[in-house]
Amino acid sequence: MKNKYSFTYKVSYEWISDEKSMKNFLDFIFNELKIVNSEISVAFVDENEIRNLNKVYRNLDEPTDVLSFESYEDDFIVGGHRLHYLGDIIICPSVCSDNSKRFNEEPYTELLRLILHGVLHLKGMDHATNNSDEPMLLYQETLLKNYLKHNKFEKKILL
Repeated sequence: MKNKYSFTYKVSYEWISDEKSMKNFLDFIFNELKIVNSEISVAFVDENEIRNLNKVYRNLDEPTDVLSFESYEDDFIVGGHRLHYLGDIIICPSVCSDNSKRFNEEPYTELLRLILHGVLHLKGMDHATNNSDEPMLLYQETLLKNYLKHNKFEKKILL
């Protein structure tokens, strides 16, 4: 059985509308991390919603770019196949866009970085700081670079 990804849009940005590219990226990441028969959900929310989630779950009263919520549910059966629900990734596109400007990065590339970051957290990886020499962040950048080297995007989704 293939891995399954679902997307929810509570806000709309043109550069997050290409689900096919996001699914291809998730296929790559799941393959690299050897994740099989699993499902995740990715939701795109505004700054108020992610700020509230950040306050409730991390005791930080500020918007953030990405949050991950690991699932502790039992596996479930779909079409006779066992499927594991990894959890939810919540992304704030406006913070992502601000990050892309601050780091001189295309918004869609920054979006992929946030999706990857969320998946790594769902797999139990963590980092103590946001310093670029953190092992999880080094691994994240290696995976992202490998993906981008072999996959080019049309300019329309980079705007």
